[in-house]
Amino acid sequence: MAETPALTLDQHRAVVAPLRVEVGAIPAEDVREPDMPVPIFLDEAMTSLVAAQDQAEALDAVGLEPEVVPRVEKLIHGLLSAQAIWNAERATGRTEETLRLITQAEDLRQDALETGDLALAKDPEGRDRLSAIREGEGLDDLVADLVDLVVLVTDKRALFAAKKYDVDGTSAAMGEAAGKLRTALAREGATRGASDAKDTRDRIYTALLEPLGELRAHGRHAYRKDRNNTRRAAYLSTYIRRRNLRARAKKASGGLPG
Repeated sequence: MAETPALTLDQHRAVVAPLRVEVGAIPAEDVREPDMPVPIFLDEAMTSLVAAQDQAEALDAVGLEPEVVPRVEKLIHGLLSAQAIWNAERATGRTEETLRLITQAEDLRQDALETGDLALAKDPEGRDRLSAIREGEGLDDLVADLVDLVVLVTDKRALFAAKKYDVDGTSAAMGEAAGKLRTALAREGATRGASDAKDTRDRIYTALLEPLGELRAHGRHAYRKDRNNTRRAAYLSTYIRRRNLRARAKKASGGLPG
């Protein structure tokens, strides 16, 4: 997403405040948690928004209602601020043990990614899987990335071993680190209880899904005959495509390690 001046927490709260009543009316059973890292979701949503603003005439020609684009823009900025507030809340109160586990997991992830860049240089399928893992952000993705890296390193054992990578030892370390970090985060989450900041973030995300989906559907339809798929690509999710690739790769390799 294009860089904008950093806002203070009070400024983020001011952005979110006007949305609270609206999103507060969403029934609890309809509220959805993001199914992908929010920074990536926002990046892709902003790409779709900018494309729609630049291609307003084409989308109008296929029947996109004029209020959809400004609503998407308002909710994107609301979600950006709600996520910043939630991030600030989560950053407080971490135990020393959890912080140690996070550092260990990040180091293991980075070492595997850097070795993978070298080991998979001539393996297109492996590079695609590595790129999908590299897109992960946040602590939930950090845990998932370690698990995915165990699968990838095991699948490409010979290529990693050729670069003097300790496949068995490091895979075991990544699996153990993922399990311990998952447990530590779950324990902290249970201790903290429900979060108003997270609930607001989830509600704004839920409110954004419908108009964003409508905008993207009209964009894809407007450029359905685009042979190069360049304009249509702005209304598609690269992350979801790569996630599906990862899922197929995991299924082919026998599923996730425990």
